[in-house]
Amino acid sequence: MAKTWFAGLLRDGFALTAVDASEPFARLAAEVLRVSLHGLSLNVGDEEAVEHIMSGFAGLGVHADVPDGIGALRALGIRLVTLSNGSVSVAEELFDRAGIRDHFEALLSVEQAGGWKPAARAYAFPGCPQAVWAKSRQRTMSAAFIADQAEISGDSRSGATPSRPRA
Repeated sequence: MAKTWFAGLLRDGFALTAVDASEPFARLAAEVLRVSLHGLSLNVGDEEAVEHIMSGFAGLGVHADVPDGIGALRALGIRLVTLSNGSVSVAEELFDRAGIRDHFEALLSVEQAGGWKPAARAYAFPGCPQAVWAKSRQRTMSAAFIADQAEISGDSRSGATPSRPRA
């Protein structure tokens, strides 16, 4: 069910963006989860299940190799910035728990852009610190999920060099 729920979440986020609308990731995630859980036999109420799953989702950690990889990038002098469909606060908590927050120059969210990645406005929104998110061929995007291929395509249209991590 997790894969179907997350696929539905991305579908709905992309659909909203396509019609120039937007919802915060967590709000939309909870709503799609309510729909996904509807009619299932649960040992708790629907709202309690949604709260439990959403708090678990927010508490996920990074993959074991991420802290060393991020440290290696910083040791090479590479400036690091994130751009998430989720909130900045969730990214901050995740990176704080992993001990890598101080390696990032900025944590950005499309919530300020009014549309989810891979829409072009997600990569160049008002208030985005141009010093870190400048339209430059020197910017490289790396993504971990297969669904991020569309995000790499969107960022490429805004001037970044696409990059995929090696398995």
